[in-house]
Amino acid sequence: MDFKAIGTAVGLVLMFSSAAFAQDKAPAPEAAKAPPAAGCGDGELTDDEECDDGNKVGGDGCTETCEAEATGEPEEAPEAPAK
Repeated sequence: MDFKAIGTAVGLVLMFSSAAFAQDKAPAPEAAKAPPAAGCGDGELTDDEECDDGNKVGGDGCTETCEAEATGEPEEAPEAPAK
């Protein structure tokens, strides 16, 4: 028996199997961003916007495409009604 040839064949099978497995587990490409709503960034909230803070800058709770986003800051608790 030629153990060297068997070892080489097994090594090649494992190498190609690993490469195929890695391709199956590769992350999906990012989805294309949706175009902004027609009035996005004008400060007026419309039905096709989740938010509109009057600008087209992300990272402030409302993205440049007028979609709500987490800022990492805690939300303010609503004020208690006056008695």
